[in-house]
Amino acid sequence: RISNETVMSSRPTRACLLLTLAAAAQPLVLRCPASKASAFVGTATGMRAHALDRQAHLSATAAGRRLTRIWQLQNQRSSALTPPRAGWFDSLFGGGQEEPAEARDISEGFEDIPLPFPEDILQGTALQNRRLMRCYQASTNGWDAKTFHERCDMKGPSVVVGRTKQGQIFGGFMPLEWKSSNDYRETNRDFLFIVDKDGAAQIISKRDNSPVYDYRRGGPQWGSEALIIGEPVGNVMGVFTGPDPENTGIGDLRKAKSRLGLSHEKLPDGGASLFGSEGAEVDLAEIEVFASPEIAAMY
Repeated sequence: RISNETVMSSRPTRACLLLTLAAAAQPLVLRCPASKASAFVGTATGMRAHALDRQAHLSATAAGRRLTRIWQLQNQRSSALTPPRAGWFDSLFGGGQEEPAEARDISEGFEDIPLPFPEDILQGTALQNRRLMRCYQASTNGWDAKTFHERCDMKGPSVVVGRTKQGQIFGGFMPLEWKSSNDYRETNRDFLFIVDKDGAAQIISKRDNSPVYDYRRGGPQWGSEALIIGEPVGNVMGVFTGPDPENTGIGDLRKAKSRLGLSHEKLPDGGASLFGSEGAEVDLAEIEVFASPEIAAMY
């Protein structure tokens, strides 16, 4: 029971607190003017409702936290039992879970040997500062053009190195991949080179935009006649007239031709062949191809 004097003499905050406590314990009997009593009753009712809302909010928050924790525990248990699913990108392109590093040997089909040419000739190319390994050796893998393509196609940029029976080392850089396209590949980043007896290389630059030829039945070819290794036997019909007859007219990589001055510059001494004094056509003692296993693994 709160007297009218108590209500009138108390500060509003104190009066509201007393009214709230009284309302929670027993009905109020107010001895104050009706307008003031209504104000205090309204204030008490509002505070009580606020307290109930606060309690409900805390209860809901606690329940939400419990549900979140249960979901996290279930998710952890499910993740431990079920292997992760492939993402949409992997599912589109045949991916999935990444294989262990030991299961993927990117150097398979390659041999790690000393390079028979100075690496500085590759400055500014896609093979600069790359680890190069041999993917083809004619004397071991076979001299026919079919074997060359089986070993060298889809390996990315590569360096072809030949050696004549007289010991002259020569070669060419192919900035694109070989792929048995039966067509020519237009590029202005290819070049030829020779290596002297001291191991120094001389790059033979291009004079025009002549292409690199990629015949399925032939070996590598730069320009129309700058360097031809394993020329196809007979005409190459190409992709526009249908496929070539299977296993016919396969080029022999023991045979090579070189005539400079048309698509490529001549040698510094004016020589018109990569083979020097040996002439425009020679028999080869070896052909090797070097590429980057890291780049080849992308194909």
